[in-house]
Amino acid sequence: MWKKFKAFFEQSLSKQAIPYIDELKTKQAHYQFREAMVSDIKELLQLEKIVYAGETPWTKSAFLLEFYSKQPHLYLICECENHLVGFAGIRLFGGDGHITNIAVHPDHQNQGIGKWFMEELIRHAKASGCDTVSLEVRVSNLDAQRLYRRLGFEAQKIKPNYYQEIAEDGVDMLKRL
Repeated sequence: MWKKFKAFFEQSLSKQAIPYIDELKTKQAHYQFREAMVSDIKELLQLEKIVYAGETPWTKSAFLLEFYSKQPHLYLICECENHLVGFAGIRLFGGDGHITNIAVHPDHQNQGIGKWFMEELIRHAKASGCDTVSLEVRVSNLDAQRLYRRLGFEAQKIKPNYYQEIAEDGVDMLKRL
C-alpha cells in the first residue's frame, strides 16, 4: 500500500504541476524559471556537486526541512532544455528575507540567471513586507560579491570560518528595502 501511495504522491508532484513563472532568452540559450518542488531535490544535489567542486553544502534532509517548513520561504529553479541549471532560495523571518542559497551551473554563468534569481527573491521579500534582505557569500567569490553590490547589498562584517567544510570566511551582506 505504501508503495502505491508513494508512487501516486511523487506523480502528483511532477514538474508539470507547477507552470513556468518566467523565462530569459539570451544569445546562447532559452531559460525557464519555476518554483522548486520536493521532486527536484535529487537534481538540486547534483547541481550542488558541480557548482561546489564535489561538495553538497545542503543535504537532502536540509532541503526537505526547508520545503516543508512552516516558515515562509520561496525556492526557484532555472531550467534549460529540461535540465536544471540553477536554483535559489529565500527564507523570511522577522522582517528579513535571508537568501539561503543560490547556485548556477558553471556552463550557464554570466547569462543573467543569478541576477534574475536575486531580483525575484528581493521582489518576493519586499512584497512580503520585509525591511531587509541578507546573505552570506564566500570571501573568495568576488564575482558574486560584485553582483550583490550592484543590486544594493553592502558588506556588514566578515564571519570567520563561516564555510567550515572548506575553512573559508564569509562576508555577511545586507540590502535595505
